[in-house]
Amino acid sequence: QDKKLKGAQLLYNLLRICDGKMEDWAKTSKPEDVSAKGQALIDLVRSLDNEQIVVYSTYIDGLLACSKILKGMGKKLGFFSGMNEARRDQHIQEFKEGKRDVLMLTKAGQRGLNLENCRNLIMLNQLYNASARTQLEGRISRITSKHKNIFIYNLIASNSVEENVLELLDQRETISEYINTDGDN
Repeated sequence: QDKKLKGAQLLYNLLRICDGKMEDWAKTSKPEDVSAKGQALIDLVRSLDNEQIVVYSTYIDGLLACSKILKGMGKKLGFFSGMNEARRDQHIQEFKEGKRDVLMLTKAGQRGLNLENCRNLIMLNQLYNASARTQLEGRISRITSKHKNIFIYNLIASNSVEENVLELLDQRETISEYINTDGDN
């Protein structure tokens, strides 16, 4: 039990170091020049041909860096986080009405939102809890959605801890799906 706890803490610390760079990223005036994820975000948003998007980050610094990039592209942003309680409902409503191009979410956006008007979710960093990730993806994947398909884009740094952890999680999900669909367990 103690080894598992230490392993989980080590993993959390490694991932936090990776994401901790986002604070520096948010402070720079041109975040797209500092991070490959910034340039990837620009390329992806351009390829979506002015469709609405939801951007998720665990950390507010990641959203701040992305907001600089997206504002520079002329996008009108809305935020749903624990920091803007007074305006977040207004931002959600304006996003649903098409008055905002992008909605930025933190963990506060994992539950209770219906964003079926959007079909594009960009994950700036990853949720390592499969059920929390499914719940977040469910914000745009609704029965009432007018879209036949939804798209989830994961911005992942290659040759990084993040990539290795996601590979392990993918293996775990595959095993879990096999066990659950087999009916034996």
